[in-house]
Amino acid sequence: MKFTLIALPIKSIGNQLPNLGAIAIAQKARDLGHEVDLIDVIRYRHLNEDIVKEIDMTKPDLIGLSGIITSYYYFEPLAALLKKYFPKVPLVVGGGITCATDLIEKYTEVDYLIKGEGENAITELISRLSSGQRLDRGDIPGLFVRAGKGFSPPAVEQSYPDISNVSFPAYDLYDMDYYIESSTKNAYRFLKLYPELHKKVGPAVRFFPVTITRGCPYSCSFCYRLIKKYRHPTIDNAIAHLKTVKERYGCSGISLLDELVVADKGWFLEFCDALGDKIPGLYVFSGSGRANLLTPEIISHAKKAGFLRFGCGIESGSQTILNNLHKQVTVEQNYAAIKLVKDAGIMATCNFIFGSPGENKKTLRETEKFIMETLDPRDYAVNLAVAYPGAPLFKYAIEKGLLKKEGIHDYVLNISFGNYPLNFSEFSSGTKLWGEVNLMQSRLKVRFAWKARDYSLLVDILLKHLIKEALYLMYGIAPRAAQYLRSTYDDMRLHAFNRKLREGLKDDSKK
Repeated sequence: MKFTLIALPIKSIGNQLPNLGAIAIAQKARDLGHEVDLIDVIRYRHLNEDIVKEIDMTKPDLIGLSGIITSYYYFEPLAALLKKYFPKVPLVVGGGITCATDLIEKYTEVDYLIKGEGENAITELISRLSSGQRLDRGDIPGLFVRAGKGFSPPAVEQSYPDISNVSFPAYDLYDMDYYIESSTKNAYRFLKLYPELHKKVGPAVRFFPVTITRGCPYSCSFCYRLIKKYRHPTIDNAIAHLKTVKERYGCSGISLLDELVVADKGWFLEFCDALGDKIPGLYVFSGSGRANLLTPEIISHAKKAGFLRFGCGIESGSQTILNNLHKQVTVEQNYAAIKLVKDAGIMATCNFIFGSPGENKKTLRETEKFIMETLDPRDYAVNLAVAYPGAPLFKYAIEKGLLKKEGIHDYVLNISFGNYPLNFSEFSSGTKLWGEVNLMQSRLKVRFAWKARDYSLLVDILLKHLIKEALYLMYGIAPRAAQYLRSTYDDMRLHAFNRKLREGLKDDSKK
């Protein structure tokens, strides 16, 4: 059987991370003896008509689409176009985008949908399709089967494949030089902030993007991830994977993209020891930790194994917000975790989420104090609270009337475009919240630049802040005009999406 996989773009703007789940699926199909092609829209940003031409040339027996929820703006019109031109070729969709199963069911004609990790379901699906068997009962774990206008759900919503001896992913289907270059630029962007580490690593290390473990056992209210069960490969399998990466691609560094690599302490310590013994000189950028899981033993082993950076989803410096997000950590644990990482000479980086339920000026001040006392303000990530389908926060938005059920489709398109229209905070509007967050960031950076006597950075920060303030001033002086301009821009993007959908369905001939 010929199987074509389409790696959907993550957002409507460029992204430099490969879809590693797609090549795990591709390799599984290859292991069964099937021919696999991959169309990497993340890398090449194909137009829909380009994908149609490519599929018309390769003539696959099955087409797969893989992405996350922010791929939706691209996925829906593409699925319609594929069904128009290749009505007899079944479509299967998988990845995080399937958190919007109801929308996929209603607005597309996709034949199959796989929830969770797809290796087991795709194996069974391909086997049955290639042997001519029917799939109409939804009896394969994780596989939803189209039945008329809806899906027939499986008895078991998703399966968790055994990854103890997982196959080496089909990296050859990607332009890995592109992704290595992107990962390397990202690593050095942060290394340059830490002169001692930068000098230690040197200027010529190439970082390869990779995942080793899967899943996260926690249930934070903002997270829509479908994979909750944590699993890891054998130590030998993990080391063999990384050795092959180093030898085949000439990379003496990896960018570790696991959700929570330290979830199993015993395994992680053994992994670090094996990494140091069997692949000496390999640098790891970076580990994903959790404040309540990081210990001196973990950090000590990580440093010996070549870890340069450890990240934590701190989210807030306010215990009120941490409780509202169901983080199951305390502010004190977050302070201790960052100190532990920094004292070991490892970069500490953190993610923060602003605008959660209960967010107000007091909680923002608590977070500002936390950042000021612990972090380099140039090295942390700022995000707004977003209700993704499937996350507890999404259910909260509907229950509180912030999101109407009839508006979910347009809402998902908006978050695909990078717009976040819901305000969960106690501020009067999302614009007011974002203005306060930007002001906080400017204060933090000014303090840092002043303390470091970095006057060029200080001038740059102040200029950027003035530009931002001018935009917020417009909202203050002429809020209706500003809102009109923003609404008009959003309407234009939605109109472009609808036009793309309509044009794709015209009865014009293929070119």
